[in-house]
Amino acid sequence: MKRVLILVCLSALVLALGVSPALAAERSYGGAHAPSHARPLQAPPVSAAPGMGALVAPNLGVRPLVAGGGANITTAISLPQYINESDAPSGTVDSVSHPHDVYRIFLEQGASIGATLTLGTPGSQVAYRIFSPYATDVSQEPLFSDTTYGENPRFRVFTAPIGGYYYIDIEAVTGSSTYTLDYWWWHDNDDIPGVAVSASPIFSALQYDWNWDDVTRYPLAKGDKIALSVSPVATWLTTSDFDADLFLHGPSSEGVAPHNPSNPGIVALSWNYASDNPVDSLTYTAPVAGYYFSDVYDAVGNGTAFLTWRVTPARPVIKLSPSATKLTYKRKKGKVVFTLNARFSNAYSLPYNAATTYLQGSKNGKTKWANKIKLTTNADGRVGAKITAKKKSVGYYRWATKVGSVWTYGKVQKVTIK
Repeated sequence: MKRVLILVCLSALVLALGVSPALAAERSYGGAHAPSHARPLQAPPVSAAPGMGALVAPNLGVRPLVAGGGANITTAISLPQYINESDAPSGTVDSVSHPHDVYRIFLEQGASIGATLTLGTPGSQVAYRIFSPYATDVSQEPLFSDTTYGENPRFRVFTAPIGGYYYIDIEAVTGSSTYTLDYWWWHDNDDIPGVAVSASPIFSALQYDWNWDDVTRYPLAKGDKIALSVSPVATWLTTSDFDADLFLHGPSSEGVAPHNPSNPGIVALSWNYASDNPVDSLTYTAPVAGYYFSDVYDAVGNGTAFLTWRVTPARPVIKLSPSATKLTYKRKKGKVVFTLNARFSNAYSLPYNAATTYLQGSKNGKTKWANKIKLTTNADGRVGAKITAKKKSVGYYRWATKVGSVWTYGKVQKVTIK
């Protein structure tokens, strides 16, 4: 049975477009001209280790692991952001011949990683240690250290103080043992304002006893349409009865609870019974500008899920690269190859992904525009058209896209070929 409600929060209708200083520092999408919110938002700062530059999380996904980790931090084996039970890293450590297996994983600031270490030889003492992004060798002081001391399996949790790659060291203190390391990670985003939206899909790990909600915020302009879908992922954490529901809260929402239509902050929801349809989806058009909040809610059981999202802007913003409106290219050996790039987004830099776009051309830059190249934007709203010119010429180009019946055009670029 499908249960989908679209609710309009009347109190949100009085909000006006404004500037949120906090959102100007957003780690992910959103910029200095982001919309206001009914309550101040505390955006997390961008964190990076000295000399490493901005740290970017790898793509989510399961990939095969080499048995065992690296012998030290410099040779650490990268872990995927989530695992199926059969893909859990495993190996053998020996206090004499091979004391360390080292892995690395990216954690954003405030993210927590939970891990269960299971030993094949319970009598051995094996330590689970975590080193910071600054570490260079396992002989240094770890941020976190815990030894089994006969407890098998043993569970522990670590929360990242800054964003970066952390190093997990499985160390044989005494004896020798095989091991398996099951793990998952999550954000402390159990309520509004949640965390800034990151690239779709977004991974959630939910525990019915203590981690019910994963909340993500999106800056939307008036008329922007957001489409959300949450679907379970079969990992070692997922129980057979797992059922996640999907809620969307408006700018005036004061919190995720209660998780039902009596909550005045909820503007749309989808809460299928998992036995009928395990996937929950909804679409909603923002009546006012502001922050909107998705909540992936653990209704039953434990499990993991992917949240996919897409925003269709009411009026797309097109940013060009190169940005100049007059470009000149010189031929070499009779030809020149150049690329015209563009990024499509909403008014607050949320990418317009999977959008159909056109690079149009004109001889005079004013009339008789024709579609030259048709491209689809990537996950970050970007496209690029490679053009080969063999003759001297002057031409005019512009990027375009159509939302409903309305076309939006980028700035005209005059291209001179010499």
